Amino acid sequence: MAKYHHPNPFDLYFLALHRVSQRMGLAGSFSQIHLLTDGKVDVEGMKQAMMSLYRRYPAAAGRLTVTPFGRRPAWRLDGPLPDPSEVVHLHHIETPTDEAKHTFGEALLSRSLDIHGQRPFHLHVLRGGSSGDVVIARYPHTLMDGRGGTTMLEELQALYHDPQEPTMVESAGDELRDDFTRLFAEMPRWKRMAFNFSDIRGAPVAGSRAMYLTKGPTPSDAGPVRYFVRTLTVEQTKAAKTMAMRVCGFARFGGFLRACGIRALDRVIPRPHPAGATYSTGNLVDYRKRRDRKPVCHNLVAWLPIYIPAEMAPDRRAVADLFLNQSHAQIESGVLQRRLAQMHAMTRLPVGWLSRIMYRVETKSRRVDPAETSDQPSLVLGMIGPARRPMTHFCGAELRNIYGTHPISPRGGFAIDVNESHNQLNICAMYVESRVPTETMHKLVDELVSDLLSAE
Repeated sequence: MAKYHHPNPFDLYFLALHRVSQRMGLAGSFSQIHLLTDGKVDVEGMKQAMMSLYRRYPAAAGRLTVTPFGRRPAWRLDGPLPDPSEVVHLHHIETPTDEAKHTFGEALLSRSLDIHGQRPFHLHVLRGGSSGDVVIARYPHTLMDGRGGTTMLEELQALYHDPQEPTMVESAGDELRDDFTRLFAEMPRWKRMAFNFSDIRGAPVAGSRAMYLTKGPTPSDAGPVRYFVRTLTVEQTKAAKTMAMRVCGFARFGGFLRACGIRALDRVIPRPHPAGATYSTGNLVDYRKRRDRKPVCHNLVAWLPIYIPAEMAPDRRAVADLFLNQSHAQIESGVLQRRLAQMHAMTRLPVGWLSRIMYRVETKSRRVDPAETSDQPSLVLGMIGPARRPMTHFCGAELRNIYGTHPISPRGGFAIDVNESHNQLNICAMYVESRVPTETMHKLVDELVSDLLSAE
């Protein structure tokens, strides 16, 4: 009998978004994690560890298909393990410079990801020059979120460090988990239905005017994606955390970071602003239990919309306080449960229908996103903290940095991911070149860095 790993509603939403993205000329909704080393990784040892990783997380090597009963998307698990050369690709860069490796990474961002014919989690090793190998992990967002991706790499390193025969490795059991349903299993059915028809858009002010870096309707062919990384020094990272403490208080670095992002965006968007100008961003809420990394091969993160009047944007403390207050108010009002119920109902539609609805919305000038039931955010900014088990080495080579990219909405045009590695902050900016000019994106990140370090 065939074995399957069944996607949860969040996974199905990102599957629909993947199809929309590809229809609009992008490579799909996926993430890349880049690991920079100071030497050469052990490619053969990495391949062996990958085979063990696939046994621990079978969906990472599954084939996306539809179940015979119900015709629902699922990862089929009972096929043979792939040939290691299919999932660990070694590339010798002809011009062995950091710039050439960066160009290769950008080319991958624009390379279509075949989630039906390709193993969903796979690696590229870029070799050449004296700067060490670069390892790029690629995976579709429909398989897992950013936290899942970093956990996979931590597990891969653990399996490399302590090698095991793949046939002896047992599954972590992700294919048996149904965390999404358990989150609202005790909610009465009538209440779920009431939530489905509730307004859960957050709290935009009446008469507000949404502000965006992009202008006009979204093109049907978005074009290439670019990225660049700004890495703060250890001293700058300490200074940014000190500034966050001074401005916002203890344990509020995420709010400070987004407040700096809103202030930077306010400086870059041309003036004068219209009456009622409002910025929007979001608070990412992880439904996993604290200190529990499971599940890995599932999405379990929601987005709470936050709205900031433009006149407040220069005041980082006020923006960070508003961010915190709106988040608490939405959580206390039951928005998280409403989102679960709505996502559950919405993804009961065939994924093809859902993707067509989303495509029609994406290609119109209006910004309402029915899947997230909120306006398209002005600022998409994700943050991943330091690893639970910091990695100093990866598959035989010393690891000097790690950062990741974020899927981009063609309408929004850009996204920023911030992570901490080796006591340094990385700010990775991704943008669709046809929607946001390169000089504009660099200016936005320059302003963000300035605001992270500024006392004013």
